Amino acid sequence: MKKTFVFLAALFSAVMLLGFTSCDGNKADDPLVGKWYYEEYPGALEGVFNPQHTLVIKNETDFTYKFMGMNGKEVHYGYEEAGVYAIDGNTVTLTFKKYTAQYGSIDMSGNPYPYTEKFTYTINGNTMTLKWTQVSSYRPNVLPETLTKK
Repeated sequence: MKKTFVFLAALFSAVMLLGFTSCDGNKADDPLVGKWYYEEYPGALEGVFNPQHTLVIKNETDFTYKFMGMNGKEVHYGYEEAGVYAIDGNTVTLTFKKYTAQYGSIDMSGNPYPYTEKFTYTINGNTMTLKWTQVSSYRPNVLPETLTKK
């Protein structure tokens, strides 16, 4: 009975140790993961064009970028792009793969998608500052240089 108890205690300890060490590769605490937002004219009056950008870093590989041209509380026009990203130090390479317009979805897998852009970043609290190092000639609206985590 004592040997069984010692064996079970050792097995339980091993399982707990593996559970704690297997979380080392988890990027859940990565400060880049989350929803980053920028609004050009916060609190804009009705009828004032107000561009809004949202970058969502979903996990360690996937992101979405949404641009909405607001007119008061209504969307004047907008689109969303999705893709994957890679990080090397503080340099992020975004590879855009799919485009969804306000009035439907278009998979543009040939031209101009996929395309890539790169930026370096610093994070201070809930503020991320970007510095573009490579911008696609296609992209009509690049993210602003400062975004706030929501």
